[in-house]
Amino acid sequence: MFKKRETKKPFSIWLIVIGVILFCSFIIISTVFSSAQESQTRSAAVNWYDNFMFNDKSFTFEFIRILGYASEGGANLGECIQTAKRIKAGDATSWFSEWKAEADYLYNLAQKMVKTGNVISAREIFFRACGYYRTAGFYLHDKANLTKSFQTWQRSRKCFLKAIDGLSNIRVVRIPYENTTLPGYFLKAEGVDAKAPLLIIHTGFDGTAEELYFEVGRAATRRGYHCLLFEGPGQGEVIRVQKLPFRYDWEKGDGEGDVRSERS
Repeated sequence: MFKKRETKKPFSIWLIVIGVILFCSFIIISTVFSSAQESQTRSAAVNWYDNFMFNDKSFTFEFIRILGYASEGGANLGECIQTAKRIKAGDATSWFSEWKAEADYLYNLAQKMVKTGNVISAREIFFRACGYYRTAGFYLHDKANLTKSFQTWQRSRKCFLKAIDGLSNIRVVRIPYENTTLPGYFLKAEGVDAKAPLLIIHTGFDGTAEELYFEVGRAATRRGYHCLLFEGPGQGEVIRVQKLPFRYDWEKGDGEGDVRSERS
């Protein structure tokens, strides 16, 4: 007679099932934890340019600021990167020295271009030098550096005026304001002989009317807009030369009189 086989309990199968479940649970938990970490990292990086060229947030912001004008001829990518790489980390004096050195080099180069009759090349170089001088003086807020700050602003404006000399679509203007005038530029829309919409554009705390040319002006004129770029109390020439500070009713100056051209 044959003996009846005893059926063994499938412990090995249960062990395999339990192992698979534990493994899958580990994968799921790891994925969730990793996703949470990535989400926190993305949240911490508010701007794409954080730590780009500089670990200092202010240096990075101002570097991106001048770099952004490259598309309108107010800066050059290679020149900006080359200058930034020479600046010592967190050193405002180094920031001033290196941007000024680049601007000085371009200013002298543009002067040579003028002497040789290369007007277009000179204009393009003067425009870039204008921005680099402004950038150089950005951190010179203390009394000890006021002279340097004024000189870099003055040279920035000088470069801009040299650059626009001979351009028929832009002229220097003065806007009546109480007992004085405010400085500005009128830009005529490209290819427009008749009337066109007018954009009245002012800058902020540390900006200049020259900077607005690259920031807004050039692009607007190509799109059929006239532009009036100007500086008000507390800005540019108005604070440096005219000594008029910011005021709570800053908008009071808008539309007080006719714009006067400094060009015939």
